[in-house]
Amino acid sequence: MIDTFQGLLGCLPQMKLSNFWSVISRPACVLFLNLALDDAPRVLLSITVLEDLTVKVHCQDVQLTTIDGIGVIPHKVNDIRCLTRLLDSVESLHGKVSSKQEDKIEGLLKLALSLLEDASNCELADVERLNAVHFLKE
Repeated sequence: MIDTFQGLLGCLPQMKLSNFWSVISRPACVLFLNLALDDAPRVLLSITVLEDLTVKVHCQDVQLTTIDGIGVIPHKVNDIRCLTRLLDSVESLHGKVSSKQEDKIEGLLKLALSLLEDASNCELADVERLNAVHFLKE
């Protein structure tokens, strides 16, 4: 059972976290961050536990209120198991977000390929080929 912020800080060294999370302890909060280490690093997913043990979960800039696997995100963490379950659920969310983005990219690439094929198809009317090119430009 965690009753205080100091109690949470005392439990952090014993927590077994994957490399998915970067943990930053500040005087008024603990941040669990998943970072994209591109040219300019950015926060993909974050869990913030404030001094009063309230929890905030974000996917990039959007605050989440529910997550698959746990349902409604708890307002406060009161034990390590609750925090660990939340961390695991948010980590599994990352795979789903990545898959959805990959699906969107794949769909866009297929559309672009189809339009390029239309633009190079001599059997289509000039107007249809021109429409495909204009759509690609937009």
